[in-house]
Amino acid sequence: FMTGDLRNYVDQGPLRIIAQIDGPLQHRPEQVVVPMKGIAVYSDLSGGSDLKKAAGRFQLTFYAPEIPFEYGDQLNMAIRLKRSRQFQNPGAFQYADYREREGWSGAAGLTRPDEARKTGEGGNPFLKTLYRWREKIRRNIQASLEATPAALLMALIIGESGYLTDPIRETFSASGTTHILSISGSHLALVSLLIFGAARWLLLRLPAPFLLRLSLRKTPS
Repeated sequence: FMTGDLRNYVDQGPLRIIAQIDGPLQHRPEQVVVPMKGIAVYSDLSGGSDLKKAAGRFQLTFYAPEIPFEYGDQLNMAIRLKRSRQFQNPGAFQYADYREREGWSGAAGLTRPDEARKTGEGGNPFLKTLYRWREKIRRNIQASLEATPAALLMALIIGESGYLTDPIRETFSASGTTHILSISGSHLALVSLLIFGAARWLLLRLPAPFLLRLSLRKTPS
């Protein structure tokens, strides 16, 4: 295999690629945004030609509320790689330049999930389990709550901010508490770990008679 840098395919027309989902899915009401890592590129769209190893990452947007794929899935698909949108307003944040500095080759979109075909699996088994739990939490929240409280709970617990509407953001901005919406599950997990560690440290230093009395009601461990 020869190695093909995905940046060479940006704005060059359609290409057929095999790429792997390389991180958690980010959901929005009518979209799913997926980070992809290139594996191989075909020399033509038919998919029956020679392959080149692909080097680079890109952002893939499925224009559908749900997709049948998860972290680690390898997808065969025909896409058009494009450069991330650059804002032209004077003084505006140069998003495309930022994405390139972060190592992203470009972006692509598919109208329907069936335009991509799963051909294999990979990725880190631990992360796969972790992201499955994340998806399960998201679905349970959506099934249990109405739109606004569901959006807030997903942003706070699993860092899923795609469902936050402009009115929700404006309300938090007006109250000076916008930073709350950026709290992610990893932050809550860290706080929980610190509290657990502190509570365990204190329990182990309690007098033995007190621990014995406590064990009649609760298990200290």
